[in-house]
Amino acid sequence: MTKNDSNEQFELTLGPTDTLVYETTNDKYSLRFVATNEGMELSVSAAPYQADSFISAERILGMLPRLNVSGHADPEALQKFCAAVALGETVEGIVFLRGTPPQNGTDQRLTFMVKAFSAEAAPPEKYDENKDYHHLNLFENINKNQLVAEVIKETQGVSGKNIFGANLAPMPGEKLEKPLKAGQNIVTDSSGYKFFAKVDGMVVYGKSSQTIAVSDIYKIEGNVDYTTGNIDFIGAVEVYGDVVDNYDIKANKGIIVRQHVGDCLLESEGNIIILGMDATGRGHLNCGGTLKAKYLHGVTAECSGNIMITTEAVNCELHTEMSILAKTGAIIGGQSVALKGFEVQTLGSDADMKTYITAGISILMQNAIKDVKERVKVLTKSMHSMNKSLNPFVTNPKKLFALNKSDQDKVKELAERFRTEVIEKDELEHELKQLSKEALHGANPMVSVVKCIEAEVEITIGTSTEKYTERTIGKQSFIENSMTGGFRKIPYYPIQKSARDIEYAIVSLIKKKREDAANKRH
Repeated sequence: MTKNDSNEQFELTLGPTDTLVYETTNDKYSLRFVATNEGMELSVSAAPYQADSFISAERILGMLPRLNVSGHADPEALQKFCAAVALGETVEGIVFLRGTPPQNGTDQRLTFMVKAFSAEAAPPEKYDENKDYHHLNLFENINKNQLVAEVIKETQGVSGKNIFGANLAPMPGEKLEKPLKAGQNIVTDSSGYKFFAKVDGMVVYGKSSQTIAVSDIYKIEGNVDYTTGNIDFIGAVEVYGDVVDNYDIKANKGIIVRQHVGDCLLESEGNIIILGMDATGRGHLNCGGTLKAKYLHGVTAECSGNIMITTEAVNCELHTEMSILAKTGAIIGGQSVALKGFEVQTLGSDADMKTYITAGISILMQNAIKDVKERVKVLTKSMHSMNKSLNPFVTNPKKLFALNKSDQDKVKELAERFRTEVIEKDELEHELKQLSKEALHGANPMVSVVKCIEAEVEITIGTSTEKYTERTIGKQSFIENSMTGGFRKIPYYPIQKSARDIEYAIVSLIKKKREDAANKRH
């Protein structure tokens, strides 16, 4: 290649935005440095005229200060370039020096520490029967004083330099289009960039208004179904539609369902208020407060407060540590247990459905007593078996000394186990007595009926049970007869009255009449 051919080639490869930094031609080679990419890169080109006559990479690097360029060099690329030219190749446009580009600033952004519920949620997707919608987890629970969101400030960025040493300004980050506003139950720190919850609940974020709030009530305008999934909330839940079969709600501070509840689980440490519930197997209400319903069908309900029914409870298992109140309704079929008594319009139905009512007993204590009795039963059986094995040695101790040492040790070990189980059984029997006393604590063994008791109703009050084989009509109350056993039928009393006080007054009056009659005879 001639020198002229080489120069012409270099001119053709020089782009319109490139800058020629340096060029030299001698008998051995042509060399050119070109600034590219708007001065951010320096490229080198060379055309050799004699073999093995090209300069070294170190020499090229040594030329840069005289050219007033600097940056981050790529020695490896330069070494390869020089080696290729030395072998007789024409090499063009090898970038071996780069400036420092500016680092643009980051935009201001909002970061949530928990999953927020969107106040502008997208419409639900079409239902897919092959998909499980029960665990959608549309939000996360948060606690009072918890950091729920933070606005990360924008940054200005870092300046850069091109190969000529000129400063290159960065693009600063942008602020949010709207500043984030603290809504209900939100407090910010002194900077105004950190957002904390004032109550337990859920974070609600309105993107269009750029408002963040915390709500301790989860309001669902429609149904609890595939659009919501199961609900597990630290606050209260209010549903304006239905709760569909197999979708469950757990809410610490109470549940309200304005419409129908299907075959599902509702659980709360607070009150549960529903229109009604139809269950076909798994329907369960676990209530730490008061339970209110218009109707319950096939439901198991365990309640710490009163159970209040306005129309009917049919074929239900109802257990409460307070009272069951259905003064305008009926309890038909199933088994119902209330520590503080019943006040109902009707017990049973004219279809002769077997209905079991138990007043004045704590179901929790009854279950505890049942567990202890079962443990006593197991111990008694075990002790009986050990006693049979030990009895020959008790009646004739010499038999023990006739055994070898290994067998003697086994007998001694069995005797020690027997002694331990005797102590355990004594402790359980003492616990059983205490539980039996506690089971009556706070009890009000009374049943008050407004209208009638139908046939096939069995009522247990305290320790007394009576079965009704035909309809009994009339407004009446029943308590235990402490004098003769069985029930004492009395005028209607609301169950806020104490059955024991009523019985005490009646017994005192009977005794007084007897004393007065005896005095007259004398």
